Amino acid sequence: MTIDECPHCGTCLRGNEIPEERRQYYSYATHYSRVIGQEIRGVYDGVLFWSCPDCGGCWHRWPEGHYLRVRAENYVTTGEIS
Repeated sequence: MTIDECPHCGTCLRGNEIPEERRQYYSYATHYSRVIGQEIRGVYDGVLFWSCPDCGGCWHRWPEGHYLRVRAENYVTTGEIS
């Protein structure tokens, strides 16, 4: 997942630089990400959708038509995570 700015507020989601000697553990990415992966217990065992640490806006991880996108829709549109 690579997204450099929030689709809601436009803030930069690029984090601090990853030290050169550790990049191999991060698929050779150069910077950490500030994007928050949201998991909802009982819905999916993994990241269901993404959110911004600054504005709290949420967006889909899954493409149109994917069954997990349908399951995430309520959380993404309401922004309510409980």
